Amino acid sequence: MSQYPQAIMTVLSLVNPVICASIFSKITAGESQGAKVRAATQAALAVIVILCLAA
Repeated sequence: MSQYPQAIMTVLSLVNPVICASIFSKITAGESQGAKVRAATQAALAVIVILCLAA
């Protein structure tokens, strides 16, 4: 159980959510809210699949 915080911090440092959010906002500028939600959902699912496969 003590390894979970370390694993979470490792993933956050690799993914870097602040930079990813900045890139996402630049890429989806000018798109509708629905298109942004779809793109974010697809990206999140891709990240989850990749992280699960790597684990």
